[in-house]
Amino acid sequence: MLSKEKVNNFWMKKNLALFGLSRDPKKISRRVYELLVSKEYQIYPINPNVEQIDSITCYKSLDDIKKKLEGAIVITNPKISIEVVKKCHQKNISELWFQLDTMDDNVTAYLEENEMNYIYSCVLLHHKEAGFPHTWHRFFYRLFSMK
Repeated sequence: MLSKEKVNNFWMKKNLALFGLSRDPKKISRRVYELLVSKEYQIYPINPNVEQIDSITCYKSLDDIKKKLEGAIVITNPKISIEVVKKCHQKNISELWFQLDTMDDNVTAYLEENEMNYIYSCVLLHHKEAGFPHTWHRFFYRLFSMK
């Protein structure tokens, strides 16, 4: 079960990579990016297919980011997520948040074997500033699920 402490500890990190920023402004990765930037997080979007999405500068890989990152948010296909996890591990980024449907058994096994800290849940569900409908969803989630 996901604890409030684990969620709060993740949100204390202000320099985060975001894997899988979409070109589509309606996709969750864009909503996550916009929310976190508006709350003064330093977000470093990684999308190896583009240099820029709208006015957002994207990085090809973690190797292109010179800033020390405290964690990463992963919003990619599970087949890509395993490579993301390996790269994060190489770069000593051990605090990861996986959006729903971004993990498979290989990703989970790698995380567990390497004792990496991770959360597997909807990013917007757990950020207190996400707004409706996430506030409503968060209320019921906490009522029935969270420690």
